[in-house]
Amino acid sequence: MIPVGDLADQAEYRLPRSDTPIVVYCATGVRSLFAINTLASMGYSGAVSMAGGIQRWKAEGRAIDDNPSAPSTSRYHRHHLLPEVGVEGQVRLQSSKVLLVGVGGLGSPAALYLAAAGIGTLGIVDKDTVDESNLQRQILYSTPKVGQ
Repeated sequence: MIPVGDLADQAEYRLPRSDTPIVVYCATGVRSLFAINTLASMGYSGAVSMAGGIQRWKAEGRAIDDNPSAPSTSRYHRHHLLPEVGVEGQVRLQSSKVLLVGVGGLGSPAALYLAAAGIGTLGIVDKDTVDESNLQRQILYSTPKVGQ
């Protein structure tokens, strides 16, 4: 959620590409009209206002998801800005499953980056035990895990 007063400053960092369809809403549909004018002046051609706002939405008996499954805009906003990823790509990442076999040299950093990117399920398989001589390359582990 971006307050209308902060829209000009935050849109570039918190919204997807300027050609992506964006539904802007507020309580009654009035402030969202101002917001889409601001967005249009910034080049966001896909922004539309939800007529009647959230109050009309509720009055019509429509569902409201209090716990949306879409990826967090603030956490993944840089991914949303990438044409190759966008919001749709981030949703696909969140619903993806990856199994890493081996967390030695490149497996550990790969696991770390996959988790940070928002992969939904990350499985890790490695037949070795953690050895102190491998800690410099097995960055997922620390000294207390030696021998496990």
